[in-house]
Amino acid sequence: LRSQLQEAYTNLSALRVNMEQYYQDNRRYSSTTGGGTCGIPGGNVPTVQNLKYFTYSCASAGNTATGDQTFTVTATGTGPTANFVLDINESNVKTTQNTGSGWNLPAANCWITRKDGSC
Repeated sequence: LRSQLQEAYTNLSALRVNMEQYYQDNRRYSSTTGGGTCGIPGGNVPTVQNLKYFTYSCASAGNTATGDQTFTVTATGTGPTANFVLDINESNVKTTQNTGSGWNLPAANCWITRKDGSC
């Protein structure tokens, strides 16, 4: 299970980099066309390769005259990783929102790596 969690760590980190690149080009996290969030026209589902244990979604907020200035990308576990919910935001704050059975939530903002709640 610990190795399956690695999928979320890798993809969330990559999606955060993609969001920052989008922000550099557009000075906003929301799409400039189609009303989408997180730079995704018409939606909020980021493109991720090799999905196996998680699904991904994105929400942008902080709407100003120049567009959304914050985002959160979330990985939600499926199959053996069901109930795990991890996310990352524009400030690179990594959080574990929920864990699987027998796993403790971490005390700090981080992505869980062990059953005892350590990061």
